[in-house]
Amino acid sequence: MDYDDPYELEQDLHYKNSKSPFEIMVDTFHGVYHRDWKLYLESIEWDGLWLRHDTLQEKIAHFEKKQKESHPFKKFIY
Repeated sequence: MDYDDPYELEQDLHYKNSKSPFEIMVDTFHGVYHRDWKLYLESIEWDGLWLRHDTLQEKIAHFEKKQKESHPFKKFIY
């Protein structure tokens, strides 16, 4: 079976349900992207939210919130 559209092969691999995610990844790498690792990595949707750092205002707000919640006399002061 010859696949002209790379997404067609990828969809076919996902619908079979007989392969593990690793096997699907390897088949996609070899069959769709013909072992071109740069193209394969570009096809992956990366999530960069974990990489984002807090701004100074967010750090201060988190610190103040933590102080209010952990203060031993919080029910008397706040």
